[in-house]
Amino acid sequence: MHNDLTQKGQQTRQHILATAVRLFMTQGYDATTMRDIAAAAECSPGLTYRYFAQKEALVVALYEDLATETLVFSDSLAFMNMAERYHIVMEHKLTQVTPHRAALTALFCAVMQPNNTLSVWGRNSTDSRDKMLDVFTHVVNGATDKLNERVASSMITLLYAFYILLMMFWSYDRTPEHRATRLMLDFMREALKIVRPMMLMPVITKAIIRLAEILALVFVNPPQTGGSDGLNGDGSPRQSLNHLSLDITVPSAPSPGMIPLDHVVPAGHSGDTYSPNATMPDDALDQNGSKTARSKKLNS
Repeated sequence: MHNDLTQKGQQTRQHILATAVRLFMTQGYDATTMRDIAAAAECSPGLTYRYFAQKEALVVALYEDLATETLVFSDSLAFMNMAERYHIVMEHKLTQVTPHRAALTALFCAVMQPNNTLSVWGRNSTDSRDKMLDVFTHVVNGATDKLNERVASSMITLLYAFYILLMMFWSYDRTPEHRATRLMLDFMREALKIVRPMMLMPVITKAIIRLAEILALVFVNPPQTGGSDGLNGDGSPRQSLNHLSLDITVPSAPSPGMIPLDHVVPAGHSGDTYSPNATMPDDALDQNGSKTARSKKLNS
């Protein structure tokens, strides 16, 4: 771990990384060799390999530094709804990674193998993964339409998974100025705005929690790769996934006028803000199943 290096070692490592990033940007990732990096950094090839065993390791270090920058940025987000906060963070991320497109695209292709030791998304990516999860924790917990703890945790996982998928989409996007990626991001913002009020419905909440549990098995806490013998790579028993049933059957209809809101914070609209002091709409049913005064008046 580079955190175990002395101060001088940290400085040398950072100097090699900065040199590599500059070369990647000026002469291209594919055209840059480890010997080029060592020469430009005025280090011996042996010293360069001591800090970075291969060229891809330099890109992993770059990705981790970018994750740190994103975390700092997310801490200063304005107080607004979750969809807008997510859109702002991802716009920042796209602007941040664009100058490093060639290097990051090569890295993403390499880490498509889940067991790759250089993975930035799998089991071996704890540092960068935790930083990006913290980013989306800021996005969700600092929003005006704040969710309760259980649903918020699930939404953080979903936003992190969407981020990974968007990065892959971006790496394959050949439209001018990555227009397709921008359109996808805009679509995700509008989708979040639509889904957020629907979280008042228990069936939607249940589906979100189940989806997050499934995605977490791949993107947040993937199990060790195991064989057909039911063991993980380290010889420990593989956990059964039977508890992740996809049953999201709509529950029995509640009594007239009763809307179960135990899963999420009730939402009452005040601009973009969801208020816990929400009231029933004027044309809702009362506790006895009768229409409210306004509805009766309209129907008379």
